[in-house]
Amino acid sequence: MSALWVTAPPRSKGWGHVQQKIHFRRRDRDNLGSLNNRGNTGIYQCIISPPFSDRTCAPTTAQPRIFMSKPQYLQIKDALANQILAGGLVPNDKLPSERLLGELYGTTRVTIREALVQLEANGLIYREDRRGWFVTPPRFRLNPRRTSNFHQIVREQGGEPRTELLEKSRQAVPPALMAQLQLKPFDSLFLLKRLRYANGRAICYCENHCLPERVPGLLELDLAGSLTEIYQAHYDLHYARMQVRFFPTALPDEVAKALGATAGLPALRLERLNFDQHGRVLDFDLEYWRHDSLEIEVDTQD
Repeated sequence: MSALWVTAPPRSKGWGHVQQKIHFRRRDRDNLGSLNNRGNTGIYQCIISPPFSDRTCAPTTAQPRIFMSKPQYLQIKDALANQILAGGLVPNDKLPSERLLGELYGTTRVTIREALVQLEANGLIYREDRRGWFVTPPRFRLNPRRTSNFHQIVREQGGEPRTELLEKSRQAVPPALMAQLQLKPFDSLFLLKRLRYANGRAICYCENHCLPERVPGLLELDLAGSLTEIYQAHYDLHYARMQVRFFPTALPDEVAKALGATAGLPALRLERLNFDQHGRVLDFDLEYWRHDSLEIEVDTQD
């Protein structure tokens, strides 16, 4: 069960702000019930504190409150951020709806959306289209110098990986990749479009450009798994060296749709040219990672 503290405006002159502690279960977050400010009401617990009075039922420990020195959307952003950082809301918890948050904070959905967008930019929450807002899990660490595959990286850090195949095809090599893949005009390659999940959340969109002469029959295999393991099991090939390039960018429309995110959100674009144990080019990967899902970690002694 999670808890959300909200400070609402005073209801009468001479009284302080109303602070409400909302307890909600995972299945209750979109339907938290009606508001009642007369003490305990099931999943609501409301504390009304008159200023300068000893007649109070407020807790002895200070709870996150909203201060009027900032724009309202920043006040709400700070209040929610404090609760996330303090553990009141845990990774993958779903926040109440924007409509309900607007009622609880006594403001408009536009102001609530501004606060939530700020939290998203800071990597504290993420949005899934038609599902709502969720608390962001910890980032996964990626060392570009290692040849570990996605499934191995996620498992080593306590997660549950999954790969979904979106599309597979054989097509002409894009001009931008001819030199890197050592191909000529009208040569073809295998293109795999796949989605990578960690603990049920889509965090990475990947396009694998594979050389047909190196991996014949690849499109007939089960590609909803680790390509590294497929290369080893079926072709006796493994990654031995990589050329890696990565930089911040924005999610393109197609990628955002696959990830269930909003187009234009920040992302990390990673390009990787892979070589096998014989020193020959094996494939080229293009990946888009959610900006809140990954951090780059390099040990110069590796």
